[in-house]
Amino acid sequence: LEQFIGRMQDFRLYNVSLTNREILELFSGALPHLHIQPHCRCPGSHPRVHPLVQQYCIPNGADDRPYHQVSRLNPDAHPLSFINDNNIDTSWISHMFANFTQLKQGMIISIDLENGQYQRAFTFKYEVSVFWLLSNMFHLTTYDNNNGHFHPQVFRIIIHFSSPRPAAIRIQRKKTVSSPWQDWQYFARNCSIWEMKNNRDLENSDSVNCLQFPDFTSFSHGIVIFDLLTPGQEQHPGYSDVSNSSLLEEFLKATQVRLHFHGQDYPAERSVDLRHRYYAVDEIIISGR
Repeated sequence: LEQFIGRMQDFRLYNVSLTNREILELFSGALPHLHIQPHCRCPGSHPRVHPLVQQYCIPNGADDRPYHQVSRLNPDAHPLSFINDNNIDTSWISHMFANFTQLKQGMIISIDLENGQYQRAFTFKYEVSVFWLLSNMFHLTTYDNNNGHFHPQVFRIIIHFSSPRPAAIRIQRKKTVSSPWQDWQYFARNCSIWEMKNNRDLENSDSVNCLQFPDFTSFSHGIVIFDLLTPGQEQHPGYSDVSNSSLLEEFLKATQVRLHFHGQDYPAERSVDLRHRYYAVDEIIISGR
């Protein structure tokens, strides 16, 4: 252990080990620029940014070997709150799935419209919850005379993906906290995955079908829209006169929404990229009354 002999003019204590970049910032007043995720820092055990591959950090004085490298991309840098922060440039990113079996089983995002909460739910045997207020997104204006409670009516759900779109999506709803989950809409590249026909006609106002994704596959920034009232590929009977369709009015009610993501949608000649075994969502927008 080397001992310092002399006087110190400036003495500071930090609750974390400073990285090489941060030490240079203290002396120069400027944080050295990085091209990849500049806001992500190296851990104290690996304080030096790799000189050639900036997404990795390495220890000081250690050989540049793969087993000395750790990722500089902070897993907490893209929180669930980015799903609805009114900024399409920010993205929530899930954890990396360990294998294709887990990716196929996918994950669930639950949205509590009545109490204003998001909850990211279980993926395979992995479970974690994060909550975020939704008051700036959804306004409760539907009144139920039977029990004196407000029940939101949902007209449209828009999901902006940053990652490749899931191969299949299942949307469910709860009308009340105590009611069971009900299927609301299915999407898939091929609806046979849900044992359903592609784009089946809707016989009743509360019928549920599976909409087939278009043939064109976007490798990133794809959009999925669940529209209950606007005329589209398959419209619900009574959509143009909701006030005179009690069945459709009930079908629009939801206090909680579940989004099930399964697999990833790639062209037939391409397989899932090993580096992209995760879901990334730019924004989820729910409109209604």
